[in-house]
Amino acid sequence: VKRVETHIEIITAKKRLISLNKAIDELLTPKDGTKPNIADEEEALRYLLIKISLLDKAGQKLRPSINKIIALIEESVGSNDPNRIKHNLSAADIEARLILEIVDDVFDIK
Repeated sequence: VKRVETHIEIITAKKRLISLNKAIDELLTPKDGTKPNIADEEEALRYLLIKISLLDKAGQKLRPSINKIIALIEESVGSNDPNRIKHNLSAADIEARLILEIVDDVFDIK
């Protein structure tokens, strides 16, 4: 089982690397087909690295909130206690709003 998980992680990382390389190529290739300017390449690469870093941090922050929402939903589905369900919905609402704040912060890059 551990070998399969390792291979899946390697495949996932390889796909991410291919995707990132493609994104870098697209950023560095001018739309008019001219040769890219070195300064523009450096700026584009710097911007991409900052964005990747922010997305990675956002993912790390989002995962616990998403897992908590899932757990609250599962607990509510198995509960017959209206007060418990109401509490879980309130907690899930708070987590969802935190996720929205993180998403807004990450994708509001200027």
